Amino acid sequence: MTTATHLKRYLPALLTLGVLLLPEVALAQSSGDGGKISGILEAVIDLLTNVWAQSAATIAVAALGYLAFMGHLSWRWVIHIVLGIALVFGAAELVAFFIDA
Repeated sequence: MTTATHLKRYLPALLTLGVLLLPEVALAQSSGDGGKISGILEAVIDLLTNVWAQSAATIAVAALGYLAFMGHLSWRWVIHIVLGIALVFGAAELVAFFIDA
């Protein structure tokens, strides 16, 4: 038999054995504060909505103003930028709305 055939045959047994030998993985319990994954996700949210992101959004809106001043404003750009800003900074409230509904 080839190595691939052996792997296909014995992989479910090896995975089951791994889960049995590591009960903390099998029980999937986390610490009281949400665990490491929660901390990583909080850091990503902070990165996406920090002062730098707010500054970038302000620059994008100012650029729209300059384009309007020069007469080269595309309403498609306005919709994309404003909708993007609303989704990025309103994401937490939007998710909370759907969870509570």
